[in-house]
Parts: sequence; structure tokens; C-alpha cells
Amino acid sequence: MRVGLAYNVKPADTPDHLPEDAFEEYDSEATVAHIEDALSRLGHDVRRLPAGRGFVDAVRDASPGIVFNIAEGEGGRCREAHVPAVLEMLGVPYVGSDPLTLCVTLDKPVAKRLVEHEGFPTPPFRTFRSAEEFDSLPIPFPVIVKPVFEGSSKGVRIASRATSLDQAREMVRFVTRAYHQEAMVETFVPGAEVTVGVLGNDPPRVAGMMEIVPKTVSPAEFV
Repeated sequence: MRVGLAYNVKPADTPDHLPEDAFEEYDSEATVAHIEDALSRLGHDVRRLPAGRGFVDAVRDASPGIVFNIAEGEGGRCREAHVPAVLEMLGVPYVGSDPLTLCVTLDKPVAKRLVEHEGFPTPPFRTFRSAEEFDSLPIPFPVIVKPVFEGSSKGVRIASRATSLDQAREMVRFVTRAYHQEAMVETFVPGAEVTVGVLGNDPPRVAGMMEIVPKTVSPAEFV
């Protein structure tokens, strides 16, 4: 089968006006090459499809039977949905989540409200457009401060875990100025950080699990 491989690669340098982790979500050239090689070893004809403005023309030229999508997209809170939305418009099947799922899960406040509406507990939170409007917080400390629509821990530092109003305000200022979006402040929840890989839908199958274990701080303070 002809398989399209949709992806974003990290640039060699980050422009000075952007945060140092601006392209943290993007993959390395080595990662893309490994995936391409794995698909080729299975007998597929792999065509690379860099995500971005030229993606539509590239898909139409390649005419893949399916697209293996690891692209993060470019710009805005719906960026992860760009590639699957284009593929749906062109009638090309793809691997991974659909546009709605990707839009909802990247926007943390939207995801939390939907989860809460279905009866699942989620830490209380507030969003702030600037540090100037951050003068009180009806949430007990410690809290964690993060951008509302980023992934791969973009905008999250050790200092993101705040134990006072002043510390939280400084992180709100950092997030809103550096990432040009609202900052979400929510109750900090200590515990294990676990990633679970899932394959399929009917039924879904757990492919593997990975836990990140802190080495220099206690689990209660680990960010």
C-alpha cells in the first residue's frame, strides 16, 4: 500500500522572539526516518508529507491509500486538527484521532469542562488573560500554571508549581506574555506521571505503558 507520512520536524534554530520550547511538539528528522523505515520494512510505499501550507498539494500528488499522521500542525489552538481535517475533506483515510478529538484535547479548559460534565472529577481551575487581572484565587495552594492550549509540556517549568499568590502571578505573567494565550491555574495534583499507548477502537487495546519517575525531588513536588 502507498502510505503517506504526515509530520512536522523541529527547525535547527528557534527564532529569538519565540520561547525556547516553541517547537517542542515537533519530531526530529531521526524519528521521522525511523517511522518511514518501519513502514517500508512492512512492504509499504512510503511518501513523506510535511505538514504546513503545501500539505494539500502534497497529498493530492502522492495519492496515498492511507496516511500515518504524527503531525502537530502550525498555529492556533486547532493546529493538531489541520491534517486530519484536510484528509477528511479529500476523502483520504488516516491513522489517529479525528479533528474534533484533537481540538478538544489540546484546549485544556474545554477538555476539563467536558470531562466534568460527564461526572468525572477534575482539579478546580481558573483562566487569566494577564497577570494584572490575577488578584485572588479561590483555589488552595499549591497550584500549577500552564498555557491553555499547548502540548508536550510547553510553557511548563519547575516554577510552574506555585505555593503562593505572588509566585502564581509571576507564572501567569510569563505564560501570557511568552505564549500569547491565557494561562490556566489549577490545583496541583501530586502522583505518578503515566503515558498509555492505545490501539484501535472496538475494543481499544493497550499497547504499552510508561511511567516517568522523578530523581531529584519527591513525588509530591514533581512537575
